[in-house]
Amino acid sequence: MSDPPFSDAESSRFVLHFLTDQWEWEEGAPAETLEQAKLGARDALTAVVRDESPEVACVTLTDHGVKVGVWDWVGDQPYWTGV
Repeated sequence: MSDPPFSDAESSRFVLHFLTDQWEWEEGAPAETLEQAKLGARDALTAVVRDESPEVACVTLTDHGVKVGVWDWVGDQPYWTGV
């Protein structure tokens, strides 16, 4: 998969860093609070797994460049590990 033509990651407070066994990319998370960003990251990971069916998938959430936590796909559901 090629990189998206535009990513607002550089201008966003919250950034989602996606990683699968096939590709990686990042994008800004349109959220005003950490909880909104965390839920959005979970939903985004669920969509990636549903649409792409990767063997390995996770999304790391950062706030102003600081790692907050990671959503990993484990079995048939997302699992949150906070930092």
